[in-house]
Amino acid sequence: MSSSAVYSGLSWIGETQAKISFYVFLFITSIFALVMIINIMSQSYAYYKSDPTKRQNLKIRLQGSIKLFIILGFIFGLILLFSYWNMEKAEHSKAYAATEGAMDVISDMTRRY
Repeated sequence: MSSSAVYSGLSWIGETQAKISFYVFLFITSIFALVMIINIMSQSYAYYKSDPTKRQNLKIRLQGSIKLFIILGFIFGLILLFSYWNMEKAEHSKAYAATEGAMDVISDMTRRY
């Protein structure tokens, strides 16, 4: 077995582990951001519920929280799209490396005999 085939197999394991850890990190971060925004919104509602002038401030804070949530969602979406694009490029290079490794193995076998 040639070194390219071994390297191709090892790089595939590394890429898979990186994909899993990235998605776990993204999931935990998005849940943390969502909980944080919900906490801010609920505290704001409980504090500003009693007074009409404070209610206007509540609307402004809620709008700010919703805008923040939309911006964070957009950023996470871009990160996901970019990582998917990189993984697609890695899939193509992995297929090329596997084909090259198989060709090395075949050429090594034919050289011996």
